[in-house]
Amino acid sequence: MRRLVALTFSALVMAFLFISSVGLSEAFRYETAKYVDGRWVCADGTVLKLRPMRGQVILAEFRTPDGLVMSHQKYLELCGEEKIARAEKYTLFDPKTGDKWIIVYIKPELMEVKAPISGFRLEGTARRYGPYSSCVQVGVSVTWEPSDQVLGIAVADAETGEGRVYWCTGGSATVIFGVDWTRHYHVYILNQPDNTETITYDGVIRLCIW
Repeated sequence: MRRLVALTFSALVMAFLFISSVGLSEAFRYETAKYVDGRWVCADGTVLKLRPMRGQVILAEFRTPDGLVMSHQKYLELCGEEKIARAEKYTLFDPKTGDKWIIVYIKPELMEVKAPISGFRLEGTARRYGPYSSCVQVGVSVTWEPSDQVLGIAVADAETGEGRVYWCTGGSATVIFGVDWTRHYHVYILNQPDNTETITYDGVIRLCIW
C-alpha cells in the first residue's frame, strides 16, 4: 500500500495536515464486545463511544471521493523519479495574507475489497471486525433474523473507540460511512441490549481503499 500525505482545505482557509497511511489489516479478523453498565466494552478493554445517527439508513451505490490534494514538494518527494499517480498542478494565493501554495490534485485509483461477514449475537453483545486502514469509505450490507429485532451497524476509530452507529430494523440494511483514510477503523455488528432474541446475520463489508 502506498504511503501518501493528505491535505485538508476549504475555499476560505488552507491548512496542511501530514499523516502517514498504513496498509489493510486482515479482513476476517474479529473479536467480541459486551454491553456492561451502560457501555459497550471490547475484549481488549476498549470502551466504545458510539454516536447514534439520526434519520434513515443510507441505501446508495458505493461512492468514491473526488480526489486528494497534497503539496507539490511532498508529491515530488514521494514520487522520486516515478509518478505514483496522475496529478494536476495548481498555485493557490491568499490575498489577505499573501501566502502562496503550489499543490497537486490527484485523482486516486481506488480499490474495493469485500469481506464477507456472518454469525450470531446474543442480546447485548457485538462482534468487531478489522482493523481496516487506508479506507476512504466503509460500507456494510447485512440481513438478519428475526427481522423484528434491532441490529446495530457501527464504525469506530480503532485507537479512540469513537464512532457512529445506526440502529436498524426490518431484517436488512445498507449503511455507508465516510472515514479518514489516515486512521484505522473497526466495524461492529451489535445486538441491541433491549432485544429479546439472538440475532443471526449475514452480509458483507465493502472497503474503498486508497
